[in-house]
Amino acid sequence: MRTAADEFVNKDKTGMGIMEMSHRDPGGPVQNCISSAADRIRSLLDVPSNYHILFMQGGAHGQFAAIALNLLGDKVQADYINTGYWSQRAATEASKYCTVRYAYDGEKDGFSVLPPVEEWDISEDSAYIHICANETIHGVEVLEDPQLPEGSPPLVGDFTSTLLSRKIDISKYGCIYASGGKNLGPAGVTVIIIREDLVGMESPMCPSVLSYTKMAASKPIMSIYNTPPTFLIYMVDLVLLDNMNSGGMEYLEQRAKDRSSQIYNIIDESNGFYKAKCKDAKFRSRMNVPFRIGAGDGDKEMEALFCTEAEKRGLLQLFCHPLFPGCRVTLYNGIPDKAVDALTDYMIEFANMYAPSMMQ
Repeated sequence: MRTAADEFVNKDKTGMGIMEMSHRDPGGPVQNCISSAADRIRSLLDVPSNYHILFMQGGAHGQFAAIALNLLGDKVQADYINTGYWSQRAATEASKYCTVRYAYDGEKDGFSVLPPVEEWDISEDSAYIHICANETIHGVEVLEDPQLPEGSPPLVGDFTSTLLSRKIDISKYGCIYASGGKNLGPAGVTVIIIREDLVGMESPMCPSVLSYTKMAASKPIMSIYNTPPTFLIYMVDLVLLDNMNSGGMEYLEQRAKDRSSQIYNIIDESNGFYKAKCKDAKFRSRMNVPFRIGAGDGDKEMEALFCTEAEKRGLLQLFCHPLFPGCRVTLYNGIPDKAVDALTDYMIEFANMYAPSMMQ
């Protein structure tokens, strides 16, 4: 943020900010920035050479439609792994363009586990299999990349809320995507990493701004078929540079493990005062920790008090999604370690104050 502020009106001593510059200048600052961001993603995530890295607009919701519009080809159905709210949102959008079938429906398991691939009901007639790598509301995360049987449709992953928090074996996916607003950078930009052979299958009804084919074919670099979100890609490039300088994916993954363990340990040692939504530690999200407070399935008044008292300590936005009750701790890369430490101290203090017998 400080670097962006310093360069806001004078990028590379040009007297202009990057938002003022043309993306059509061959080899100019904007194209160099886009290329740099793509190169850094390829380096950090060890993206194979036969994958394109594209920057687009429209967020993950745009990709919910784009995936179907670009990957269906001549098929009329797609498989979805339903692990929670965002899986359902993706499936609902795709259902406008094809038949959606759940190869696994986690609702029957309370959205708390992800069964092994052998238990998925994969159809060979499906164009692709979609999975949400991290469910921010239900707190379920895919921590090991699925290995599909040979001959399966390509796996597509929504990594919006977990990209850059762990190493990913990109080769196990045909395509992954992630919007900004989480680890990647500000909201408004989306990165798509797609295997080359999956480009060129788009539906005739696919809007040009959602076309992987057009984005991959733009010259002299990819992602400039239309005006890209220039400033946002610039911010992504700065975030990626910081990730590389901090120690890369090995450091970021260990940090995510350590910080989420801090929170889960408090929850698990509270004798039921705090209750994690995801009970099975193998599937607990490292980025989002949703939990309830108090007796039974949760005491809404106690949870409201928890959030109110937290705000007095500068610990903000600990409420869960408006559609779901409870509290939620967000642990995206930009959250300082000292904030996590302050929160764990507060959680212990709050429990000792309102449920001392449960903490003994």
